Amino acid sequence: GLFVGLSGLSLRSIPTRVSINLPDDTEITDDILSRLLQQARSTAIDSSLEVMDAVPRSYTVGRLETTSPKGAVGDSISAEYDLVVCRPEIKHLLIRTVQDKLGKSIKGIVVTALASGQLILTAEEKRLGCMLVDMGGETTTVTIYKNGHLLYFATLPLGGRNITRDLTSLNMLEQRAEEIKRTSGNAIASENPPQLNLNGLKLSDVSNIIVARSEEIVTNIIETIS
Repeated sequence: GLFVGLSGLSLRSIPTRVSINLPDDTEITDDILSRLLQQARSTAIDSSLEVMDAVPRSYTVGRLETTSPKGAVGDSISAEYDLVVCRPEIKHLLIRTVQDKLGKSIKGIVVTALASGQLILTAEEKRLGCMLVDMGGETTTVTIYKNGHLLYFATLPLGGRNITRDLTSLNMLEQRAEEIKRTSGNAIASENPPQLNLNGLKLSDVSNIIVARSEEIVTNIIETIS
């Protein structure tokens, strides 16, 4: 079976806190942590959304806050989770496409942005604090890590294809615009924009359009985390 990555505009995180009361001097085991996780995943949320993952921020055993609760002893355990949610239709469409159209079995579904964070970011970067921006064709996903855990997750309705569509205003088809973007585009404004022409197309016009849309995307990223 395949592990399939899930992304989409409705993906975002919702913070939630759950707790379990225990007998005095109970040692925290994997079974207790599994019960806590299941309680987090079962938290009542908007009925139009489905929980895809529950990412722990921190745990409190008794009165002691910790990031490694297994083996600790206390009369209660609580945890703050980020519930990563999306519209159920996105998951169902993904399953139908992979299983019915491609004939492949699905072993598991992972949230692409979280998988990227695991692959790209180091433990030290997550501990010190960092932002990971993953720009796709239609959307841009923003995740923020601090003290080793996920702190923020959001998806913006802007991506690389918006730049491509903007370039079609220079009287070209989208396929050609995508090619020009990839081969001649620069998202960083230059003090000396290129004055070259490419088959009658001014590269300075290409640069201006790409820079303008890129700045808009960056502005939206800053606004959404403010």
